[in-house]
Amino acid sequence: MKVPTSQKVYVENPAAMITPQTWNAVEQAIEQKRPTTLIVEGEEDLLTMVAVLEAPEGWLVVYGQPNEGIVAVKVDATAKRKVSLIIEAMEPLPKS
Repeated sequence: MKVPTSQKVYVENPAAMITPQTWNAVEQAIEQKRPTTLIVEGEEDLLTMVAVLEAPEGWLVVYGQPNEGIVAVKVDATAKRKVSLIIEAMEPLPKS
C-alpha cells in the first residue's frame, strides 16, 4: 500500500482571532485525502475549536497544552455543540 505524500499549508492568524482565511485553511486541510500539516504564523490556539467544528464525528483533535501535555478531544455532537456556543459568543471580525 502506497502512503500518500504529505503537504504543508501556511497561514497567518493574529492573536485572539480566527480569520476567515484561517478557518478556510483548517477546513481544507481536514478535507484532504493525504496528511496535511497546517503551519500557522501567529497564534493558533483558537484553531482547535475550528478543527472540532469542521472534523467529522469520530475523529480526534489533538493539541498541546502548555505545562500539561497533550489533549485529545473526541469529535462528537456534544463537543461540536460546546464549541459552537463558544464561537457564537465571540465578537465577529469587523468588515473591511
